[in-house]
This record gives sequence, C-alpha cells and structure tokens, in this order.
Amino acid sequence: MALESPHSLLSGEQLARTLLFAKLAPPVLRRDAIGRERLMQLLERALPAKLLFIHAPAGYGKTTLMVQWYKQLREAGEGAGWINLDERDNDPVTLLAGLQLALLPGSEHEALDALGVIDTERRAKAAMAICSTRRRRRRSRRGG
Repeated sequence: MALESPHSLLSGEQLARTLLFAKLAPPVLRRDAIGRERLMQLLERALPAKLLFIHAPAGYGKTTLMVQWYKQLREAGEGAGWINLDERDNDPVTLLAGLQLALLPGSEHEALDALGVIDTERRAKAAMAICSTRRRRRRSRRGG
C-alpha cells in the first residue's frame, strides 16, 4: 500500500471548491439513457408555472428526466441551475445560498465567499439563540 505524499492532498479551499461544484453539477447520464419525448413536451408546457412537482417511485427516471431537461434548457440559452440536495440543506440559510449559487453563478471566489457567509450566518444564528436562551434563564431566575 503506497503512502500519499502531502502534495497529493487537497487544500481546504480546493476541497471546498470541489465539493461546491459537485453539488452544483447534474449527474452524468449513461449514453443509453432513454429520451422521454412526451414527458419533455409536458415539461415545456409547464414552463410558465412557478413550481413544478414531479413525483414517482425510486428508479422511475425522475433524475434522468430532469438532467435531460436541464441540458435542453441550457442548450436553448435558458437560465437553468442544478443543485444536488442533501440533509445539510434542511437549514434554510444553506438551502437559499445553494439555490443562489445554482441560479446566479458567479466566479469561483464568489461561490467560496458565499460558503463563508453560510458559516457566518450559522454562527450568528447560534450566538443569537444562545443569547436568547441566557436572557430567558435570567428572567426565569428573577421571577419575571
């Protein structure tokens, strides 16, 4: 088993950039993915809608369809973004920052700065929650 040299490890910024772009990149489709023309036409007709909900059991091709539509929109010059969601996106600040990055892409540095803002926002929220809890404790001790 070969040991990795220190030069082969990613720096913190490189790792953050890699993770960010993986989050904002659609999955790669297999070459033999089936095109769903009827469903694509339905999606095109739904473009004026503010929200589109797609529901089907696992393995029915939702992601494949969305990747195909995303590519079609981008090729047509339409604004389209992609974000791979996970459990961390349950936090509204994180979700909104990710959506902003997906829909309003900037330079790499702006994207990494946005990740810093997310952390700052979380720290601020945590500090506010701690202060709020301390105030409540003091009031309850004083009886008021």
